[in-house]
Amino acid sequence: MTIKGILAVIMWAGASLFALFYFAQNKVTSFDPKQSLLLASMSQDFDDKVKSVFSDALQPINNTVFHIQGGSCSCNKLSQTHIRKLNITFAENGYKVQTIDPKDNANLKKLIPSYPAVVIFDESGNLGYLGPYSTGYLCSSRTSLIEPIAKTIVANNHLGATVVTDGEGCYCQS
Repeated sequence: MTIKGILAVIMWAGASLFALFYFAQNKVTSFDPKQSLLLASMSQDFDDKVKSVFSDALQPINNTVFHIQGGSCSCNKLSQTHIRKLNITFAENGYKVQTIDPKDNANLKKLIPSYPAVVIFDESGNLGYLGPYSTGYLCSSRTSLIEPIAKTIVANNHLGATVVTDGEGCYCQS
């Protein structure tokens, strides 16, 4: 290969990487851009409101993980490896797993500002976690928000609900 050929390959690779980075950065958004979840979570009856939304989908909600995913959201595909890994942990600890599309539930759409997201109820049916899986464009386990918290929930060692509202990653708006 000639020097011109090598330079052309290097320029093509550089342009491809730049384009990938540019488009990935444009897809990175805030999980709670209007801070609606943050404000709602400050209410004294927030946990009860969340329970009622999910009780409509499944009874009882004890030991249940709800994956919030919209069918047309490209970010769902990016989080699938992470979700499969989490589901193994949940299944090993007796948790039920259910996937819900926020477009199918008006109350859920009002509650959760973006998806993919996850909601976990502990063995007593109390809210353990509500928020995104992770931050960053790829929603991978390397930038996981949920894994350390999930371990405490399934071991029943958590101190109450964790609601994560500030995160930037690949999210679609509800």
